[in-house]
Amino acid sequence: GFQNYVVNGFVFTLMEDLQGNIWFGTWGQGIGYLNKKTGVIEQYNNTPERMMGLSSDKIQSVYRDSKGYLWVGTKGGGLNVALIDDVIARRGRFTVFRHQPQNARSLSYNDVYDIREDLNGNIWIATGRGLNKLVIPEGITRSKALADGSAVFEVIREREGLPGGLVYTIRTDANGHLWLGTNNGLGRFSFQDS
Repeated sequence: GFQNYVVNGFVFTLMEDLQGNIWFGTWGQGIGYLNKKTGVIEQYNNTPERMMGLSSDKIQSVYRDSKGYLWVGTKGGGLNVALIDDVIARRGRFTVFRHQPQNARSLSYNDVYDIREDLNGNIWIATGRGLNKLVIPEGITRSKALADGSAVFEVIREREGLPGGLVYTIRTDANGHLWLGTNNGLGRFSFQDS
C-alpha cells in the first residue's frame, strides 16, 4: 500500500541521492528531502536563511551530478547549484546563474525545466529559450567556477538544429546521445554530428 508524506507545496520534481534521500521540488515552497531511513522531512523554504540563497521557491527540476553537486532549476529564478553535502548540513549558499540580457554567455533564460549530465561529465540545462551547456573557463577548476559563479553557458537554439526553442526534458542514452523533448517534438543531439 501507499505511505504518504506531508510536505508544504505541490511536488513537481523528484530525485534520489546516493544516501537514499528523496529530494523534491515544490511550486512555492522551495526544495526538500525525505530521509528514507528516519522518515524525517527537511525543507528549505519560507525565509532567506532557510532557503540558503535559492533564487526562487518555484522549483521545476532537481538533479545530482557525478561530482556531488545539487542542481536546482526554477521558474523565473534561473539555475542554482551547491554541493549536496553542504545543503544537507546547511552550510554556505547556492550559487545562482541567471540570464543577463547583455551577456551572450549567460544562461539563456530563467525558466529551467530540466538538468542532466552526459557520459562525458558535461552539464546540460533545458530552458524556455534553448538548450544550455555549462562551460568552465580555461584555467579554472569546476568547483571554483561553480562556487564563484564564473562558469558560462553555450546555447543551442533552433538555428543550430534544435526542433523547438522551449526544451522541457533531457535524457541520455547508452550511446551518449542527448534526447530532448521540446515544444516542437523530439530531438536527438549527437556529439559526433556537431
